Amino acid sequence: MTPSALKQALEYLGKLSECETAVADFYERCAARWPEEEVWGALVPQEREHARLVCRMAELLASAPQDFEASRPLSPLALKTFIDAAFTYARRVALGEADKAAALSLSLDIEKSIIESKYETLFNTADKEYKDLVSRLVSDTAAHRELLQARVNQIKFRK
Repeated sequence: MTPSALKQALEYLGKLSECETAVADFYERCAARWPEEEVWGALVPQEREHARLVCRMAELLASAPQDFEASRPLSPLALKTFIDAAFTYARRVALGEADKAAALSLSLDIEKSIIESKYETLFNTADKEYKDLVSRLVSDTAAHRELLQARVNQIKFRK
């Protein structure tokens, strides 16, 4: 990986970690607004852990860039847009401008988003620790989607 590609990749992973933190912040606001909805409280620490895991992925990349190849263009602009949207929705929840059903649907959309679903396509590498981190992120995200989908379905069924 060239020095400029490494810089771009590390910037991208930094923004990706910020995305995970923004999701955790959104879920935290939802948990505070609707404490009876246990799903958000359960997801907050997992999303914070995801941010930490992405930082570790960046450390691995920085320590051995020759072992990694970006498998697609990495643009932090889309991530910035995602982060800005997450903060906007978190603020709306805090101000009481969102309802619970919409917040649950948005949470599901977040977990289905390209940001959350494409970790395995970021880099080609044989690095075992990196692959293990990606596997955990992918597995956790799938579990989050299932949990949120079940909750969204329950709410839709009640209507």
